Amino acid sequence: EGKNKFPPISDEIPEVALAGRSNVGKSTLLNALLYNERKSLDGGRQNRSTPKTPKGIKAAISARPGETTEVTFYQLTSKIKNTKNSTVAHVKLHLVDLPGYGFAYDSKASVWKETLEYYLLHRGKPLKRVLLLIDARHGFKKADIDFLTTWESNLYNNHEEDPKKLEEEQKRKKPPNLPRLQIVLTKCDLVSQKDL
Repeated sequence: EGKNKFPPISDEIPEVALAGRSNVGKSTLLNALLYNERKSLDGGRQNRSTPKTPKGIKAAISARPGETTEVTFYQLTSKIKNTKNSTVAHVKLHLVDLPGYGFAYDSKASVWKETLEYYLLHRGKPLKRVLLLIDARHGFKKADIDFLTTWESNLYNNHEEDPKKLEEEQKRKKPPNLPRLQIVLTKCDLVSQKDL
């Protein structure tokens, strides 16, 4: 059921997914990357003058957690001209907005969790990186630790109790094709430099 919601897998279009707790700033970061839009310090919107970006569907931003309820793909396409031989290459990338974990107003939370896990664990080769967003004001919360624990346990899918046997098993087993995980701090403008 989950895989039918996603675009077909393409080795030609790499994917970068944004993951994190609900209301951590995934949609705000996504809109900043896609539309060159950023928040001013007084809470209003500022648009950078260059470069101009095409208009499109923006990620929903809300003070209410849980607004992103589906895995949403945003495709970026750019033409790059090689001045030496006048060839033009079309470069494509998917930025993927994932539902936030650790919060839900209704019973859909388990469905969101299954969809999120299915995407992250089974998307395969196109998924090149997962940006795990952490709110700089709060640091790692239990939901973040749970996410990282699930991520780590799926590297080997092994439940061996004996540490020596586990190490031997891990050496023999090739981990699944999970992408690199990168931590990104959000809302740093709301934290003093000393606390960062």
